[in-house]
Amino acid sequence: MGTTWKNRQCLVLIALAMLLQCVALILIPLLQDSKHTPKPQLKKPSVFITAILRNNEPILDHWTQQVLLLANWLGHDQTFVSIYESESSDQSPMKLADFKDELRRLGIRHSIIIHGEGGQGSEGRRIPKLATLRNLALAPLSKLAEDGWTADRVLFLNDIWFSWKDAVQLLQSNQGDYDAVCSMDFFGEYYDMFATREIDRQWLGSGNYPYFRDTSSRELLQKGSLVPVYSCWGGMAAFQAQPFLKNHLAFRALWPEVANPPLDASECCLIYSNLWAINAHARVFLNPQIKVNAEPYLQPE
Repeated sequence: MGTTWKNRQCLVLIALAMLLQCVALILIPLLQDSKHTPKPQLKKPSVFITAILRNNEPILDHWTQQVLLLANWLGHDQTFVSIYESESSDQSPMKLADFKDELRRLGIRHSIIIHGEGGQGSEGRRIPKLATLRNLALAPLSKLAEDGWTADRVLFLNDIWFSWKDAVQLLQSNQGDYDAVCSMDFFGEYYDMFATREIDRQWLGSGNYPYFRDTSSRELLQKGSLVPVYSCWGGMAAFQAQPFLKNHLAFRALWPEVANPPLDASECCLIYSNLWAINAHARVFLNPQIKVNAEPYLQPE
């Protein structure tokens, strides 16, 4: 009888130990999670995706596929795609026509202009033409708002090699709290220096790491944190849509009608001058965690 009682005691102790182990396995993760405030789920924005393209046949299959994947993530009713193509001598128009058919089939709102005008400005000057073309690609934005579809963000895409996940990460930078934010594009070194200015409005220090002259900007870069800047582009830039809708923010050139001005500036830099004039407290960031390829013929490994 004594042996039976001892056996029962052992069984009870084993059962209690197993029960305590199960409770611990359930409670410990819960207690650990309670130490951290969960990140709020960001609402997916409605996005006006826009690009100007010319002779981009080598990348268009990949580029258009990434735009479609981005639209799938955003939601087709949350997406508008506006592309303005002009002066191509390759198969870009044909590929964009196929892309237009696919957007129509999927029910994604779009404006795909093929064989458009080459842009206006003093003959031979690139910047006035680019400013005109970018504004033409932006043109549907206001009409959409009048018709009841208002974008939260405008996403500018260059002819880059990128992933749709890059675009999602860019749109969600700083939990969506920004006026504009850019990726970094590379062609050997940092490519888009013409449009980038440090927070003090001066030229970027170098195309090579750590890029910035400003010490605090370098420190943020080294941490992988957002770097406040005066202007940037980096192959991909996301803006709040309201300045375009409410304040008629637009691209421009310096002395657009002058054939040989004493100096010139990128239309992608000058738009920030307009933005800062609208909002003296604009939050403009470069996101060093998002890197894209500015040389479309070299696919990243």
